[in-house]
Amino acid sequence: MDMRWGLLAASALVLVSFLSLIFVVFGFSGLSFLLSLTLLVTLMALLALTMGGIAKAKAWGWSFLSFISLVLIFYAYIVYLIFGLVENLGILLVSAIIMLVVSVLNFRLAEQPEKESIEAPPSPKVEVYESLDKVEPEQKVVRAPQPVAKAVAAPKKLPFVASRMASTYHRSNCEWMNNIKRKNRVWFSTEKQARKAGFKPHECIAELK
Repeated sequence: MDMRWGLLAASALVLVSFLSLIFVVFGFSGLSFLLSLTLLVTLMALLALTMGGIAKAKAWGWSFLSFISLVLIFYAYIVYLIFGLVENLGILLVSAIIMLVVSVLNFRLAEQPEKESIEAPPSPKVEVYESLDKVEPEQKVVRAPQPVAKAVAAPKKLPFVASRMASTYHRSNCEWMNNIKRKNRVWFSTEKQARKAGFKPHECIAELK
């Protein structure tokens, strides 16, 4: 069934069904009339949304119309059980059943996806260029550790001695000199040299003075 013919058929069936429903509703009185009128207004509001979806060829529009058809069939059945076969009830029931069939058929058509041939886009050309420039790795400059103090190391004992690991200098005959390791000893011929190298006099020098 073509979607346009489905829309025309649905419109005609909706018109017949709701005209029959209006005649049935206004044939009642009292509480039955109020309940039926409430149902009529609710279905008409839902129908406005449904027909908009059907006009846009949406599958949910046909599913809503199927729901409305089922409600109308159920309503006609309840009315028949309570009041019997009232006027226009048969037309309402038959048109609702046909509308349900049309809705189901068009719902299946609307759900079928259109088969479109999708061509894969051409793969982009990737050109690989070889680098002509050779990048030399960065050379790390390692600086040799500078001595803490510049001193004159003599092969023989000089009057003053200091430790590379300390900040004071001693006389060569000071008892503190024995605590200095040989590899850390720095010898000076004068106090001026020791002070110039950044060392301060120890208590042993102050006592002798």
